Amino acid sequence: VGVSRYFGTDLDVLKIPLDSSSFIYDTPGNLLSNSFTRYKDDPLLMKYILTDKPYISKKISIILNGSIFISNLARIDYLEGNKRMAFFLHVSPKIQCKGITPKHNMDELFLKYSEKRYLKPCANFLKSMSDYDVFDIKLKGEGYQELAISGLGWISFQSKEGSKLRIYVPKGIGLYAGRAKGHRYVNSKK
Repeated sequence: VGVSRYFGTDLDVLKIPLDSSSFIYDTPGNLLSNSFTRYKDDPLLMKYILTDKPYISKKISIILNGSIFISNLARIDYLEGNKRMAFFLHVSPKIQCKGITPKHNMDELFLKYSEKRYLKPCANFLKSMSDYDVFDIKLKGEGYQELAISGLGWISFQSKEGSKLRIYVPKGIGLYAGRAKGHRYVNSKK
């Protein structure tokens, strides 16, 4: 939850009750070293990532061995599971995302999209695959799951036991995976 587009001017800590014993804590205005906000000195990138507009879920369905490019900021490869999976991306509406059908060399295609700036924004510091950390995630249990990319947004999806994803994020950016706290896909663009 943010109340301002200017760093360091937001509230200190928000404590939002979910029920009598559960809370969500938010620390807006506090920059985390493993978050996209660490690139605050890149005003163009921040203009895309931070927004004063509401986030609207972007639904992207991909088939097995397909990928989702979140500009050149992140990539999700769908490696094992059902034939098709729908992902709901909750990111700034200014960030362009694209589902990619399986290709022979997805790394090469991802770098081409970055170099040619096919999707906005394109971070200039991401020039090769060695600029990314790679995480293989084997999903436990069936049902709704979430991925959170620190400072960028989160991705919700329904998976089956043993589904496998490979996630690429810039080096040092935090990635969190787990069961969804609730799945409400309202305002999704199809």
